[in-house]
Amino acid sequence: MGSLAPSPQAVWDIHRMHNVTPIVQVLEIKRIGAPHQQRYRMVISDGYHYTHSVIVSGLNFLIPSHLGGVNSNDDDVMQLDTLCLIRIHDFIVNYISNRPLCILLNIEVLSPPHPLFGNPRSWQLDPAVAAVVPPVAPPPPHVPPPPPPSAQPQVDEYRTL
Repeated sequence: MGSLAPSPQAVWDIHRMHNVTPIVQVLEIKRIGAPHQQRYRMVISDGYHYTHSVIVSGLNFLIPSHLGGVNSNDDDVMQLDTLCLIRIHDFIVNYISNRPLCILLNIEVLSPPHPLFGNPRSWQLDPAVAAVVPPVAPPPPHVPPPPPPSAQPQVDEYRTL
C-alpha cells in the first residue's frame, strides 16, 4: 500500500453529494452536547478545504478515552485522533441555519496522526466555491392543503331563479 494522503477535492465532492468514499484528515475532534450524551463534532480536511462534521453515536467506539470516549484501545480497532486519516464510507449533508454539516455514518480510521496536509481553508468561505455553489434557499412557507371535497359546501348548479 502506497503513502496515504487525503483525496483531492474530497470536501467539494462531499458537499456536492457525489457518490465517493474519500480519504480526509481529521483536524479537530470535540465533544458536544450535554454531559450524559456522547456526541462528537469533527473538522475534516482534504488538504485544501476543511468542513465541519459530526459522527453518529454508533461510531463513538472509535473515540479514545483521552478525547472523552470510552475506547481504551483494548481491541484491534484503530482509534480516531487529531490529524489521523479516515476513509468516509457513508455520509449525508444536512443544512442547519443555512450552514452545511456533514454527518458521518460509516468511517474507517486508516492511520495514526500524520503531519498536517496542505494549508486548508474553510470550504464555506472560499470565494471560488461561493461563485459556483448557490446559497441554500429557505424552505417554502407552509400552506395548509385545501379541505377535502366532502367538506366544501355543495352548490346546486341547476337551481333556477
